[in-house]
Amino acid sequence: MIALFLFAFGVASTVLALWVDVRFESRRPAEFMTALLNVALAWCTAKFLVGPGMLALAGSGHVLAGVMLVALPATVYCLLSMIWLMRVCAGALSSGGLRN
Repeated sequence: MIALFLFAFGVASTVLALWVDVRFESRRPAEFMTALLNVALAWCTAKFLVGPGMLALAGSGHVLAGVMLVALPATVYCLLSMIWLMRVCAGALSSGGLRN
Protein backbone atom coordinates (compact mmCIF):
# COMPACT_ATOMS: atom_id res chain seq x y z
CA MET A 1 0.00 0.00 0.00
CA ILE A 2 2.87 2.38 0.77
CA ALA A 3 4.50 1.59 -2.57
CA LEU A 4 1.27 2.43 -4.39
CA PHE A 5 1.02 5.75 -2.54
CA LEU A 6 4.64 6.61 -3.34
CA PHE A 7 4.07 5.77 -6.99
CA ALA A 8 0.94 7.94 -7.12
CA PHE A 9 2.75 10.73 -5.26
CA GLY A 10 5.61 10.63 -7.75
CA VAL A 11 3.31 10.62 -10.76
CA ALA A 12 1.20 13.45 -9.34
CA SER A 13 4.30 15.52 -8.55
CA THR A 14 5.65 15.01 -12.05
CA VAL A 15 2.34 15.91 -13.69
CA LEU A 16 2.05 19.05 -11.56
CA ALA A 17 5.62 20.10 -12.39
CA LEU A 18 5.04 19.58 -16.11
CA TRP A 19 1.75 21.46 -15.94
CA VAL A 20 3.37 24.43 -14.20
CA ASP A 21 6.16 24.43 -16.80
CA VAL A 22 3.72 24.44 -19.71
CA ARG A 23 1.19 26.80 -18.12
CA PHE A 24 3.68 29.43 -17.01
CA GLU A 25 6.23 29.18 -19.80
CA SER A 26 6.87 32.93 -19.67
CA ARG A 27 8.35 32.46 -16.18
CA ARG A 28 10.94 29.89 -17.25
CA PRO A 29 14.51 30.95 -16.59
CA ALA A 30 16.32 31.91 -19.78
CA GLU A 31 19.88 31.73 -18.50
CA PHE A 32 21.89 28.76 -17.29
CA MET A 33 22.92 30.35 -13.99
CA THR A 34 19.32 31.23 -13.12
CA ALA A 35 18.21 27.67 -13.77
CA LEU A 36 21.15 26.31 -11.77
CA LEU A 37 20.31 28.68 -8.92
CA ASN A 38 16.77 27.28 -8.89
CA VAL A 39 18.18 23.75 -8.69
CA ALA A 40 20.40 24.76 -5.76
CA LEU A 41 17.50 26.45 -4.00
CA ALA A 42 15.30 23.38 -4.54
CA TRP A 43 18.04 21.17 -3.10
CA CYS A 44 18.41 23.40 -0.04
CA THR A 45 14.66 23.40 0.45
CA ALA A 46 14.50 19.63 0.25
CA LYS A 47 17.53 19.17 2.47
CA PHE A 48 16.84 21.66 5.24
CA LEU A 49 13.10 22.44 5.29
CA VAL A 50 11.21 19.28 4.34
CA GLY A 51 12.55 17.10 7.16
CA PRO A 52 11.84 19.51 10.01
CA GLY A 53 8.49 20.50 8.48
CA MET A 54 7.39 16.90 8.13
CA LEU A 55 8.56 16.05 11.66
CA ALA A 56 6.71 19.03 13.13
CA LEU A 57 3.45 18.17 11.42
CA ALA A 58 3.76 14.43 11.96
CA GLY A 59 4.58 14.97 15.62
CA SER A 60 1.32 16.83 16.06
CA GLY A 61 -0.60 14.02 14.35
CA HIS A 62 -1.10 15.70 10.97
CA VAL A 63 0.84 13.38 8.69
CA LEU A 64 -1.32 13.94 5.61
CA ALA A 65 -1.08 17.71 6.08
CA GLY A 66 2.70 17.34 6.16
CA VAL A 67 2.67 15.40 2.93
CA MET A 68 0.37 17.84 1.15
CA LEU A 69 1.73 21.10 2.58
CA VAL A 70 5.45 20.33 2.82
CA ALA A 71 6.51 17.31 0.77
CA LEU A 72 4.36 17.85 -2.33
CA PRO A 73 5.38 21.48 -3.02
CA ALA A 74 9.04 20.69 -2.35
CA THR A 75 8.95 17.70 -4.70
CA VAL A 76 7.19 19.69 -7.41
CA TYR A 77 9.75 22.49 -7.10
CA CYS A 78 12.64 20.03 -7.31
CA LEU A 79 11.20 18.46 -10.45
CA LEU A 80 10.31 21.83 -11.96
CA SER A 81 13.78 23.23 -11.41
CA MET A 82 15.30 20.18 -13.12
CA ILE A 83 12.89 20.58 -16.05
CA TRP A 84 13.97 24.20 -16.35
CA LEU A 85 17.65 23.24 -16.26
CA MET A 86 17.14 20.60 -18.95
CA ARG A 87 15.26 23.09 -21.14
CA VAL A 88 17.99 25.72 -20.80
CA CYS A 89 20.70 23.17 -21.62
CA ALA A 90 18.75 21.78 -24.57
CA GLY A 91 18.14 25.28 -25.89
CA ALA A 92 21.81 26.16 -25.56
CA LEU A 93 22.88 22.99 -27.34
CA SER A 94 20.42 23.45 -30.19
CA SER A 95 21.53 27.05 -30.75
CA GLY A 96 25.23 26.18 -30.50
CA GLY A 97 25.73 28.02 -27.22
CA LEU A 98 27.69 25.27 -25.46
CA ARG A 99 29.88 24.06 -28.33
CA ASN A 100 32.91 26.20 -27.48
